[in-house]
This record gives sequence, structure tokens and C-alpha cells, in this order.
Amino acid sequence: MQRVETSEAALGEEIDLLRRSLSRQLTITESARRLYDLLIKPFAEEIGRSEHLIILPHGALHYLPFALLQDEQKRYLGLEHTLSVAASASVLSHCLAKGEHYAGRQRRQMQVLAFGNPDLGDIQYDLAFAEREVKSLKRYYPVVRMFTGVDASEKRLLAEIPSPPLLLFSCHGVFDEANPMLSALLLAPGGGEDGRLEAHEIFGLKMEAFVVAMSACETGVGALRSGDEVIGLSRAFTYAGAAAQLSSLWKVDDLATAVLMKRFFRYLADGDARPEALRKAQRLVMQEINPYPAFWAAFQISGDYR
Repeated sequence: MQRVETSEAALGEEIDLLRRSLSRQLTITESARRLYDLLIKPFAEEIGRSEHLIILPHGALHYLPFALLQDEQKRYLGLEHTLSVAASASVLSHCLAKGEHYAGRQRRQMQVLAFGNPDLGDIQYDLAFAEREVKSLKRYYPVVRMFTGVDASEKRLLAEIPSPPLLLFSCHGVFDEANPMLSALLLAPGGGEDGRLEAHEIFGLKMEAFVVAMSACETGVGALRSGDEVIGLSRAFTYAGAAAQLSSLWKVDDLATAVLMKRFFRYLADGDARPEALRKAQRLVMQEINPYPAFWAAFQISGDYR
């Protein structure tokens, strides 16, 4: 074990600077390098011997996209190693136990439940690439239950629970900083439901998902509470029974997200572990869509990393 000395305030300011630069598509090289030198370099020898890194963040580190940290040779941490995160060691243990349910299962034979581009009643919220994203899953999986437009509703989701092993939400999401339990995935309303699948509602669901993928914005963000527990959508799905989640730390370009999700599920079907499937998908987006990290580094795997 090795301790890194820094103040929580200084670390928070550096992470905030990085995220603000990302939102404006400004250069992040110096900030990403400073954070690498502070958080990763002291463990370089141990990390160099490891293919996969499990990160249990504390405080402001929950908001840091570790994948884009750069060493002195400008190599991205998330492309040199596979990464996964967990809210705590106990949460990780819980997710690994949940994942045992799928030990030995052929992933290409897993069923998929996908919600894409829900009709929110205003064309400004349309996600054209999201609809293509969910339709592409039929190339890799034999059984895909797909709902788009008005059919991609909260009522339909609740009728499908417990869900199949693979669950994809290609929709908008909102993070409520004042009350994180009101953070929500935005599905189509109707049938007595308002369409807001809120975190407190997800906590009450029962599922055995291999992975829940959320291509909505800020689905990996939550608010810190006592015991360093992060309350948000990702934590809610963990409590509901999902072994792992793929979520994002900020809103990502629609096309880049669709390509990343399509490739993630393709590599997952090929047998790659969840973090390796994500790393390959991120590398492809970087090479073929846009190399700037805001387009690919927002996504992270939490929970079961196998």
C-alpha cells in the first residue's frame, strides 16, 4: 500500500478544471498529465505488471474519467489498461456475486432488451443515431426485444422486468444534483406512467442483468453521501440486481455514443470481458470518429469486470 499526499480541495479543483476543459473541447494535456503524475505514477511499477485496474474512488475521484489520464509519453491510461470502477469494496463483492449467475454462459446467446430514442413529445429531443444503435444489436444477438418511439416507454420497461441479461437504454438522462434519487432516464410517457424512470424507482426493481448499458448523459454521476456512497442511476441498478453497468460521466456526441455502444455489444458477443469490450470500442471511436477524449472517455464499467 502506498499513500499519495494531496489536499482534497486541490484535487477537486484539478478535476473540475479538467471537466470544464472537456466541456469546452479545450486542451487537457497538462491537466491529464498532472493528475496522472499525482494519482497513477507513484504506482507505475505495480500498474505496469497489471492488465486490468479496479478503481475504488473516493470523494471527487468519483467524477474523474481515469481513462484519459496521460503519462509522459502521452499514452492514455484507459487504452493501455482495461479499467473498471466500484463504489466500494463491498459493492464490488456484491456485483461479483451477482455475476456468478452467468458463469460459463455464451454471451452471444444472451437475450437483449433495448430502448432507443423514446418519443418525448418534442423533436428537439430526438436521438436519430440511438434508434440505429439498438437496431444494430440484431446482428450479434439472436433475441432482441427492441422498443423505440412511443413504444420505448416506462410502462413497457416495467412490464419486461425482470429483464433479460443485456439491457440497453439509448435515451436522454438527467442528474438531479439537489435530489439524486430523482435522477432519471427519460422514456416515453403513457399508460399511467410519466416516462421518468427515476433512481428511487429503480431501487425497487428486481433484475438479474449481466450488464445494464446507459448511453444517456451523466448516468454514471451521483451525489456523495455518508460512507462515500454515491447515490445515482448506476448505484440504483446495482441495488436492483445488475452485475455491471456501462454508464457515462457527461453528455457525449450522439454519433460517437452510437458507434461506441454498437461496438461494445459486438465485442461483448465475441466473448470479451466487459472492460476489454469497452476499451476496444473507445479506441475505435478515437481512431474513426474523433480523437478528442470528450467523445470516448466518458464511459466506464462499474461492478463485475469479467
